[in-house]
Amino acid sequence: MSIPTNIGGAASDMAAALGHIEGEIASARRLVDTRQLPDVSGLLPRIGAVCEALAALPRAEAQPHLETVRRLLALLDGLAERLAENHDALRQQLSASGHQPEHP
Repeated sequence: MSIPTNIGGAASDMAAALGHIEGEIASARRLVDTRQLPDVSGLLPRIGAVCEALAALPRAEAQPHLETVRRLLALLDGLAERLAENHDALRQQLSASGHQPEHP
């Protein structure tokens, strides 16, 4: 999923960019919930670009996006928590089967 690159101006551009990120996080969460490993390597730079664009907006224009950003943070926290749970479960499975993980 690609994030719009022209997020410097209109509020609709920002809303679209935030919506794309929310969709990408939701897709990653669905994969994690089925014990698949999503590729989220490009997510951080896209979030960074949106945050920079948001920070550059006048306060009155940025304010309406605050709740969406808070929701995205909660979704990211949930994704990170679920990834950690899956990692722990995999380590336990490996340990129970006699395999030692390479990294602690």
